[in-house]
Order: sequence, then C-alpha cells, then structure tokens
Amino acid sequence: DRKDYREVVIGRMEGWVAAREDARERGKEGHDSELAGFIVIRQVHHEVEILNLAVEAQERKKGIGSRLLKEAMEHAAKNGAVRTFLEVRLSNDAAMKLYRQHGFGVVGRRIGYYHSPTEDALTLATDIGR
Repeated sequence: DRKDYREVVIGRMEGWVAAREDARERGKEGHDSELAGFIVIRQVHHEVEILNLAVEAQERKKGIGSRLLKEAMEHAAKNGAVRTFLEVRLSNDAAMKLYRQHGFGVVGRRIGYYHSPTEDALTLATDIGR
C-alpha cells in the first residue's frame, strides 16, 4: 500500500526500478510509462525480505526480473545479509520459475495468505551467495 512505498522513499526499505528500453517511445500506443519493473526489499539484521517484485506484462521474458532480483541480492550481501525470503502465490508459475533459477526453495506455506482471490502463499528462501 502507499504507506509501504513511503517507507522506501524515506529509506526504511530499499527499492530499484528498471526503465523501459524504449522509453523514448513514450506516448505511443502501449508505451505510456518508462517503468518496466521494480523490486522492494526490507533488510532486518542478516535477513532480507523481498516485499514486491513486478515487471510490466509487455516487458516480461526479457530478463528484467532476474536483473532486479540479482541487483537487490548483491546489495543485501554487501550489507551483511545471508538469507533472503519472500511469499509467492501458489498459482504464480512464472514467479516460481524465476525464483527457482535464483536458488530459492520452498520452506513453508501460508494458508489463505492472499485475497482477491483467496489463495495460499508459498514461502521461499535462499542463502545469499549460493
């Protein structure tokens, strides 16, 4: 929600954005934003939680999510983090594939975690530097 993203702005959380490669095309049909994707993380001691990772639908399968994830994890490692975790919708196959490629594995399940529609979440984690 807005409060969470205000926390990023004032430095309590960290985030990165990816610009569209065709940002100069802005204003043309289907190209109304320079933003291709973003990631928001929160580091508490030696753990990092990925709060949100999103890539605009038309920008997917271009490696943007992988680059954002890699950048955030490298930053976390430089700041002493040793473990990263997140929740993902059970049905989000694309996200599961991305996270598995980056060494994440299932460590838990949260029943009814998501709403609209209600769905379980899988908790994933990985050790940084694997």
